[in-house]
Amino acid sequence: MIVKLAYDGEYAHTSVGTVLTAHLMRHVIDVDKVSEVDYLMGDDPYKRDWMSHRRERYGLIAFNPRFVAGIAGLVRHRLGILKKELFR
Repeated sequence: MIVKLAYDGEYAHTSVGTVLTAHLMRHVIDVDKVSEVDYLMGDDPYKRDWMSHRRERYGLIAFNPRFVAGIAGLVRHRLGILKKELFR
């Protein structure tokens, strides 16, 4: 799993994250023999710099509104989406 790198903005010009990612990619491909790197969710521009192609993934989530647990699951899911949107 690759996570988004954080850095001190004062050193952005050194491209530390880019250098670190390049070394990481080289290691996992050459040494660990990894054939696929998954950057997980999102379409952040930095991901496009490292990937040759993109694979769309879709999911289906269903809740049964006839039961309290189904309604609670729906509310919890929708609140999670709202939270992501608010703190983006």
